[in-house]
Amino acid sequence: GSSQYLSLADNAIFDLTGDFTIELWFKIETLDGSFSPTILSKDKTGSLGYTLRVNYTTGKIEWVKHDASVEIDSITTFATGMDWTHLAITRTGVNSKLYINGIEDNSVADFSVHTDCDSQFRIGESTVQAGRPFDGKIDDVRVWDDVRTEAEIRANRYSELDGDEAGLVGYWKFNQTTTELASDGDTVALWHMNGVVGAAAKKDNVEGTAGLDISTETNAPTSTV
Repeated sequence: GSSQYLSLADNAIFDLTGDFTIELWFKIETLDGSFSPTILSKDKTGSLGYTLRVNYTTGKIEWVKHDASVEIDSITTFATGMDWTHLAITRTGVNSKLYINGIEDNSVADFSVHTDCDSQFRIGESTVQAGRPFDGKIDDVRVWDDVRTEAEIRANRYSELDGDEAGLVGYWKFNQTTTELASDGDTVALWHMNGVVGAAAKKDNVEGTAGLDISTETNAPTSTV
């Protein structure tokens, strides 16, 4: 929904200063033309760090760094009402690739990352640019500290992971319903982290109404076509 997001306390593992891969499913419900909604972000105190967002003017997916410049964007454009889409972005040194539904969509050879990201890691909202939430659905977010190949991304995008795979440093399945989340006590199974961050997250790390839009009836596809 438009006012819901997930927030984690600052952790250097999500500064993404080295090679990385981010994967997720998303579905836009509203792209209203007044701001570029945030898919995920991690900022520096008082200034931008990095943001993965949808440009409200062009409809492109963008990775934006601290000076508001676009490091890489998609060739594919998106709009309100489109079906679930799998998105992945990788970085190897200065090289970055962006994948749509397991197929390379764009690449650049001058990618850089802001290294002083000391604010919260958020899915669905920004810290510094608060008030630009993602109005839609986000599912199965994965953060790796290595580079997944196009073949790996394509082959595994429909598969649920165990959570202890080599290189996997963040994993949010979003398998719970909002009702389950609201009555689950202190420990929230909304996301599943490996030992780098902790085996269980706490409810006070979830801000907004009740996490993201995570109804089990509306999660991303779970089987290949």
